[in-house]
Amino acid sequence: MYSEKVMDHFNHPRNVGELEQPSGVGTVGNAKCGDIMRIYLDIDDEGVIRDAKLDRKSVV
Repeated sequence: MYSEKVMDHFNHPRNVGELEQPSGVGTVGNAKCGDIMRIYLDIDDEGVIRDAKLDRKSVV
């Protein structure tokens, strides 16, 4: 079966949602099947990722 760590991440997702003021947003998915995923990144002036969030949208 799945490890305890995998189950913990499944039951308690991390980095889910939207960043309020992201440096960039990427969108991927297929609107025909109704699934869209967005990644929000906060990147500092040196190009280092400070924070990241993922958000799955259903398009019906």
